[in-house]
Amino acid sequence: MKKLDQKHQQNVIYIIMHAKEIFTKLRWPNGVRCPYCGEVHCWTYKNGMHKCSKCGKCFSDTSNTVFHGTKIPIASWIVALYLITMSKGCSSEELSAYTGITQKSAWFLLHKLREAFRPDGTVLEGDVAVDEVYLGGKWSSIMLHKKIDLLKRYGLWYEGDKERTWHKKNIRRAISEYKQPVYGMNDGKNIVLMAVPNRFDSKDLLDITLKHTGNIQHLVSDQSILYKEIAETGIDVVQMNHSKREFHNGEYSSNRIEGTFSHLKRRYRCHYVRPEKKYIQLYLNEFCFRWNHRDNTSIERLADSIGLCVTRGRVTNKDIYNYNWLSSYHQRKPKHIETLEEWFEYGWPPYAESMEVQGVEYTKKRFEELKAQWEAKRDIWHIDESELVF
Repeated sequence: MKKLDQKHQQNVIYIIMHAKEIFTKLRWPNGVRCPYCGEVHCWTYKNGMHKCSKCGKCFSDTSNTVFHGTKIPIASWIVALYLITMSKGCSSEELSAYTGITQKSAWFLLHKLREAFRPDGTVLEGDVAVDEVYLGGKWSSIMLHKKIDLLKRYGLWYEGDKERTWHKKNIRRAISEYKQPVYGMNDGKNIVLMAVPNRFDSKDLLDITLKHTGNIQHLVSDQSILYKEIAETGIDVVQMNHSKREFHNGEYSSNRIEGTFSHLKRRYRCHYVRPEKKYIQLYLNEFCFRWNHRDNTSIERLADSIGLCVTRGRVTNKDIYNYNWLSSYHQRKPKHIETLEEWFEYGWPPYAESMEVQGVEYTKKRFEELKAQWEAKRDIWHIDESELVF
């Protein structure tokens, strides 16, 4: 665990002593206002609760925010916001040691704050540099049985194969599921990092680009064919030939996004220990917020982060436990899989709640039951599909 320097220690102590005053001032800069109807005429009780004179509802300073209904002291929340908006962030173990709460509570607390940092309102303008990156371990560091399982899923493994006979193209196809693809955009001031499912697709990149760009002049990328559909929309795409070590061409450069990915990989490897793919977008949200507010002081970043937590609304532990950043994407299947038996060989798709195969929708529980039945009745040489009861 890293030690805080004297300046940060003094700031943390001040925040703990004046946390309620800081939050109240930032929550109600123009006086108390009802979060349900917007009425400004409200009564305040001795216990700190407020009551609206129009709708008659009672509310507190934390109502309808990320801190709604929390039993953790507000000082721990403000300290957590201060620590994760620093240049290197804060892990759940470190926050637990600083504030005295359990590691599990600190984990949920940090994920709620990262959910509030979503870059939904970030719009990039001017010359935007874009690129793709895969987050995860190296292929050489994966255990052999995991390599074989990945290759079997894509029909690329045959009995008797050895690692030295694996084709480089087959390894890329298999490792695309082991690693997490991330699409990045950088206009020199702000960045947007979005995780995409399974592997990169031109439609996904087009949707993300159109959502987070405004008055864009040029899109600087490499020579990947993924940007063909973006060029067809009328956006001027300037491509750099990285195979010839071309990263700068006159006034256009792709080094900005490369530098962003360098910082991201260092943070991924050194600060957080193997974050789950299910929550990878939350870590990207935190990284984007810290990068986009890098020129602000620590107090300014704290004020901006509290503002996002207030406008985000309520986030419960159940929302974090069931968090699924893939909900906005269509779960794409490998091209070679069509029948249910092929899905049995491949396995249940990651993070999918249900899937449709040949016009029939299956839940994960039903899928596992049919897979067990299929494995029990199949023959090593032949599979009699008529014996299966679907």
